[in-house]
This record gives sequence, C-alpha cells and structure tokens, in this order.
Amino acid sequence: MILGNTKDAISEIEAVSDSKVNILDATGVLIATFSTAVDITELNDYFKLLKRSFFVFDLNPDNSAYHITKEPIHEGLFGFLSKVNTSVREQDLLDMIKSTTKASIAKKEVKPKELTEEEIKDMKPIQKKTLFNELLDKGYENLTDNDKKILPLLAK
Repeated sequence: MILGNTKDAISEIEAVSDSKVNILDATGVLIATFSTAVDITELNDYFKLLKRSFFVFDLNPDNSAYHITKEPIHEGLFGFLSKVNTSVREQDLLDMIKSTTKASIAKKEVKPKELTEEEIKDMKPIQKKTLFNELLDKGYENLTDNDKKILPLLAK
C-alpha cells in the first residue's frame, strides 16, 4: 500500500514483481498485490530509498488475513493467490536458469579473438591468472593452437 504521492509507484512495484501487479488506485492511496521473490526487508529498503510512505504485507495465510466485501475487488486484488501454483513458478525459475546457462554456453562457443603476445604482456596479473585458469578448464584436448601458444606466456 502506497500512501500520499503515488505517481510512478506502479512502475516501481512492477520492477520487483514476479507477476502481474493487481491495483486498486484511489486518490492518495494505492493498493497493489503481487508475487515476488524479494523479501520484506529488501522491499522495506527499496521503498524507503524511493522515499515512499508505504505498508508492505506478506499475504501468507499463516500470518495475515484479508477480505474485501465487494467480490470483484477482492478477486481482482487477491484472486491470484489462490491460483498460484508453486510448481509452475519453480519450473519457470528452472527454465530461466537453464536458458541463461544455455546462453552463456552459446556465448563461449563463439570463436574468441586470438590474443597477441603484446596484449598478454599488457594484461594485469589477475587477468592473466583468470585466462590461464579458463584455458586449463577447457581441457588439453579442447585447446586451440592459439591457446597452446599463449599458455606459456600466461604462466610467466
């Protein structure tokens, strides 16, 4: 619930929401319900940073209760809670992780620019160490001719 200045509040809430944001907007009061992986403490810090007057509630039936007598409003704000299927949300998260991992792997498959001896000499020690470890992680059979050429330079 945002109190007072509600301008741009919806987009701020959407930024932390994992679901569609359900809204009841009245002058000076905005009630929004949504699902998020962000915990209450982080939401508290977030809205304080945005200089909002607010109330945040975890709508877990074990520690909160809610009811709006007008059924369409109640359904509009809280209906999604009865429809949330955690296994679907968990699967969505797993799918997102897999797609991110696949994208990372795909990026690694792009042929990298071959480094010159001069470029390696200009690297900071931590950069050399990181590249050296990345090459070792590839395994000897997967090293390119250029990788084999620059390994000794990185070991210096």
